[in-house]
Amino acid sequence: MYGWRKTIGVIVPSVNTVIETDFHSMAKRGINVCVTRILQTGNGKEIALKMNSYVGDAAKILATARPDAVVYGCTAGGVLEGSKYSSSLVNTIGPIVKCPTFTVFDAIIGALRYLSVSNVLLVTPYSQDIHVLVCHAVEEAGVAVTTSANMGIDVPFEIGRVCSETIYGLVSRMKAKAGNKGQAIVISCTNFPALPVIAQLERDLNMPVITSNQAAYWMAMRELGLGTEDLERYGVLFLRQKGETQCST
Repeated sequence: MYGWRKTIGVIVPSVNTVIETDFHSMAKRGINVCVTRILQTGNGKEIALKMNSYVGDAAKILATARPDAVVYGCTAGGVLEGSKYSSSLVNTIGPIVKCPTFTVFDAIIGALRYLSVSNVLLVTPYSQDIHVLVCHAVEEAGVAVTTSANMGIDVPFEIGRVCSETIYGLVSRMKAKAGNKGQAIVISCTNFPALPVIAQLERDLNMPVITSNQAAYWMAMRELGLGTEDLERYGVLFLRQKGETQCST
């Protein structure tokens, strides 16, 4: 039987082609990942709000797989009305699935607080309007965005087609311009294939890297009461004790 330890449920935009692969890559032995999609027909806040109108139905479907924890798997979709908007999604999904529930945005902020990070460099693939929404939400949550960069992609499906090496280059260039600013790097978007370059970025830039899917899986493990000590290849988030932020890789 798969999932003989625990099952993680994920509600994800229909255009997302990355989060499932990332979660399965990180999945520990005995962990099952079950995904339900919600229809996303384009870009922009109003379309994303329409997408979120389906989360209740998605939760009902996902609940039949009896997950032990559920993540709403869209970073920007969790902050459409500011940093507190994610609570409304959790309040919709949680009572239906009847298990610990959180959004990817919750996971990112939780990871930053765990590492005692108060200011970050933020990278996204988003169009400018969505990028600004995410930057504002991060700052509303009490984390300063000292420098940010975005790719300006306005077709959500195309985000998943960006090469990991391109993400590495974008982050490296932003860090070079930022100099000594920022305690950590945040790479936002669950459809952005950043997982393969986390370790290399941390080694080369000597600072923690937090990505949407990495943080979401990390929080799922915490909600399930499972350790992360064998996941160090996916970043110092899985290694460090609370308050330690310096890389030594």
